[in-house]
Amino acid sequence: MRDFYERFYTLAPTSPAHSEFCQRVFGADLCQHGFVDMAQLNRLIDLADIRGGQHVLDIGCGVGMIAEYISDVTGAYVTG
Repeated sequence: MRDFYERFYTLAPTSPAHSEFCQRVFGADLCQHGFVDMAQLNRLIDLADIRGGQHVLDIGCGVGMIAEYISDVTGAYVTG
């Protein structure tokens, strides 16, 4: 299983097909693979009350694109 995830996280960020899949299914390409759509992610950010200047730890962040999105939209410092 480890080999699968290593291969996925190596190839997915540069795959045009995966990018289009994420855009169509989730509403944005954050290199997801079955996690949350954008409405769910934004709701999670609201529920967690993440704000600028806060420090957030994203455990299991994969390639980190969701962590980067959270940082971009909230101004929080996200480590993943």
